[in-house]
Amino acid sequence: MAGASASSSDRLMAEGQFSGKLFWLNIPSDYDVDYQQLRGQLQDRTFYRSVSEDMDLGSVYVPDIFIQDGEITKTIVFQSIELINDRGNTLLFGTAVLDEPYTVEYQGQEILILGTTRANFIIFQFQSHHYIEFLCAREVAENIASVLRDESDVLGPAIRETRLRPDAIEAIRRALSANLMDTEFGDFPEPELTSLRMRGYGFEGGDEYDRQSSRGRIQNHMMQTEDWIPGESKVLSVSRDGLIRSYSKVTLSRYMGLLKNYVIPHIQREQDSSVLSIWGDGTIYTEATEEDET
Repeated sequence: MAGASASSSDRLMAEGQFSGKLFWLNIPSDYDVDYQQLRGQLQDRTFYRSVSEDMDLGSVYVPDIFIQDGEITKTIVFQSIELINDRGNTLLFGTAVLDEPYTVEYQGQEILILGTTRANFIIFQFQSHHYIEFLCAREVAENIASVLRDESDVLGPAIRETRLRPDAIEAIRRALSANLMDTEFGDFPEPELTSLRMRGYGFEGGDEYDRQSSRGRIQNHMMQTEDWIPGESKVLSVSRDGLIRSYSKVTLSRYMGLLKNYVIPHIQREQDSSVLSIWGDGTIYTEATEEDET
């Protein structure tokens, strides 16, 4: 990978109940990312988007404080981006500060409010591919990714969703020797049935589970395992759209290990070399070397 790590950090040793949505960068296999340059281009960068793109403001009162140059816009600012050396591999850890529009009712009038949300993110490479993990709620992660795709001349449409097939979610459970606690099925043949949820403990071997999994498709698994961190019982969930949540307190390094060792090997990727045309002079993209492919 081009670009040396500028600093080390104990960020990866921080503990928490981490939850985030995983995206990947659609970069042709013969190209790589210079993380030092990427950090420089994202640090303190502000992106704007019209609030009207995300919500109908037709009958909403907008306070003057939220109007700039006649436009009602929300911003995303990238701050405190660090280059971290993780056992010889470079990753970026940073914070996105974004406006979250919502409305409140006051004396029969809907009033627009812009709240502030902070979300950490990690950009890293694993087995020749690059990923972005937004450590936040699903809606917030999708919001940040959408703005970057539409407005960023650095990453742009290279940012792609990750997908896990139902059999991949089940394969992750088996690899973790995990007991099911909560499972949601969808895509039933009956149009009137949207989804079905099973709750309990260790019901993955039961007849009813087999029956429902043969009729519908797994949307997510919540499960308990001692294989993720040997000797410790941990609860986590894996969803079809790449949302991975740890209900148990773990270090960020352990959470990243879950992504790399169990989740990423099962995600679907469809590479499209045409995105290379949007990269301009390619200041953050370099030709890959054999070392990068390991």
